[in-house]
Amino acid sequence: MTTKESIIFILLLSPCSNSQDQNEIDTSTEYELGEGTGDGLCEPDYSNSVYDPYPGAHSGYPLFSVADIPNAWPNEAFEDYNHNDLIASSSSNISHIDVTSGHLYAKHLSGAQLWKRGWVQSSVFRVLTKGYHNGGKIRWTDGTQTVRIYFDSLHSNTPHYAGAHLFARYQTENDLYVASLRHDGQVMIKKKHCDAYTTLAVAPFSQGDVERNRWYEISFSAYGDELIFSVDGNEELSINDSTFSWGSMGIRLDYTDTYLDDWSLEP
Repeated sequence: MTTKESIIFILLLSPCSNSQDQNEIDTSTEYELGEGTGDGLCEPDYSNSVYDPYPGAHSGYPLFSVADIPNAWPNEAFEDYNHNDLIASSSSNISHIDVTSGHLYAKHLSGAQLWKRGWVQSSVFRVLTKGYHNGGKIRWTDGTQTVRIYFDSLHSNTPHYAGAHLFARYQTENDLYVASLRHDGQVMIKKKHCDAYTTLAVAPFSQGDVERNRWYEISFSAYGDELIFSVDGNEELSINDSTFSWGSMGIRLDYTDTYLDDWSLEP
């Protein structure tokens, strides 16, 4: 068996969220593995139950910043769906969105149905972006993810970490960066590496209480080893860490009914 045939065999046997992903991998080109000290370090020890958006050999997936290919992910304003449409779920995804837990719906909020939003009621919701280049799913290096969120209500008996969180450089469910706006009034950047969380930065939210029934614009940026979390254009936290150099971006919502809008990736 040749090296190329071996890579294809491994990729086809590796787990993924749906069968479509297996056909999106272009192994004809090899890319750099990345420069992070922890890139892919623990993956050989994981079971097949650990979610990995980049199954198999990482060198088969294009490695780019958002600035390199700014239109590789189409952004999502939730304008193309009907009222109460199921956009995606852990068992039913679409080309540019990969929900790994919960359900993402569309909602129209005015009598004329002009205000279209994403809508999440799942207690545990996780969604990742899927951008492509030459048929391969992109491993993003540098870029900023931004989304507007509206907390409609909190679930009963919410844990202290309930709120909205943004992923950066998500390599597996056990290897990622995450920035949080939490209902306990804290903002936070954490690293999860080899299934263990480390708090990299934490502070009280600059606006005070995290309120319901209003919009917040939250952004999480990764440029080189610098991570920056902002709310409504104000930088809340920044920290340097070189564990991960690439991965997907995405959103996590915990124990809240939440509207989403204007979800974008920016250089």
